[in-house]
Formats: sequence, C-alpha cells, structure tokens
Amino acid sequence: MKKFLMTCAALSGLALSTAGYAADLAVRPAPVVAPAAPWTGCYVGFHAGAGWGDKWWADRFVIDNVSYPTSGWVTGAQLGCNYQTGPLVVGAEGTWSWTNIDGNGVPPNLIVPGTTAVQLSSKVDSIATAGGRVGLVADKSLIYVKVAAAWADESHTLTPAGTLVLAPGVVPQKISDTRFGIALGAGIEYMIAPVLTAKLEYNYDDFGTKSFFFNTIPGQDTVNNRQRLHILTLGVNYKFW
Repeated sequence: MKKFLMTCAALSGLALSTAGYAADLAVRPAPVVAPAAPWTGCYVGFHAGAGWGDKWWADRFVIDNVSYPTSGWVTGAQLGCNYQTGPLVVGAEGTWSWTNIDGNGVPPNLIVPGTTAVQLSSKVDSIATAGGRVGLVADKSLIYVKVAAAWADESHTLTPAGTLVLAPGVVPQKISDTRFGIALGAGIEYMIAPVLTAKLEYNYDDFGTKSFFFNTIPGQDTVNNRQRLHILTLGVNYKFW
C-alpha cells in the first residue's frame, strides 16, 4: 500500500510538471521578425517641372559683358536603386531631362561699325545627371540630399538685335556645346504603396565658366560664359525590383 501511494505521488508530480511546461510553451511569445526594408530595391520613374537661372557673358576687354535670365520647363525620367538599413537609406540615381530653358540679352557696348548691336541667345536642350543620394526615413516619407555629376546640352546664337541687318561680312552664328558641372539637390519622397512613391525635388546645377569664340564679328576676342540653373520637379517612381 505504501509503495502504491508513493507511485501515485510521483506520477502526480510528473503530470503537474508536464502541464506547467506545456503552459509555458503556450504563453511564450513568438520570435520577433525584423521588419522588411521597404525602400530597398530598384525603381524607374518620370518627372516634370520648371528650371530657371542666369547667363553671364564677359571678355577681357569688358566690351561684351551682358547677363540675362533664363527659364523654361523640364520633363524626363530617372532610374535608380536604394538600400535601407534601419532609418538610413543610401542610393544611386541617373536622370535625363528634356528642357526648353532659354533667354537672351544685348551686350550694351558691342556694336559693329555701320550696323546695330547684336543679341546673344541661349537655350538648354537637355540635362543629364548621375550620382548618389542619402536620406532618413520618417514614417512613410524619405527626406534626402543628393550630389551628382551633371551634363547640359546647350546652344548659343549670335544674331542682329531687333529686325536690323548686320554689317556686310558679319553673319549670324550658332555654337552648340555640352557643358559639365555638378548638381546639388534635396527632396522628399512619399510611399503611396509598397511599389509606388511620389517626390518633390530641388536641384542647383552649377556648370562653371566656359569660353566661346564668335568669329563672325571682326576683331572680337574669346567670350567667357558662366551658367547656373535651379531645377524644381515633381515625380513618381515605380519599384520594379
């Protein structure tokens, strides 16, 4: 009888221990899974907006000096990839924009004997950039800055001012060129859906100073041109991978 009671007590203790262990398993929390990085991936998108800036022309004789504003619209596409770690996002992006940014001015001291003053006109046909960006995630928004190399395809035209005609032997001239510079930008991008975002971006494009020679005006020297542009765009991106 005594052995029977001891056996029952042992079995009861084992059953209680097993039940307690099972209860611990039932209430133990599930392992925490790290959230996915929603900004990681590659995307393609489109943008549109406006651009404006200034052109400065000058030569060593200070006779061709003139500056004038330029403005117009821009539209184009972008392709890039992001990598997110915690709230930090780093990425690389390339853009191409078709533009009609233009302007003109009349150098006040540049007068060809026997004729009228001439007009300098400038037009930016396209802008391309390639560089990187870094930003911080705040809820569904990405606030970022970017640095990129920039190229601008542009043309400059020398024509008579108004409807008058240049002197004999002096004809209009057009010079086309590709300028290299640097683009500094900042923007905010909002995640509409896991694969779709919208963004607002500003870029400051500095193309430095470059020399041009208009050989249609006798006796003229090389003229230096400095160009800076401000670009403001709205865009959408689709994350395809």
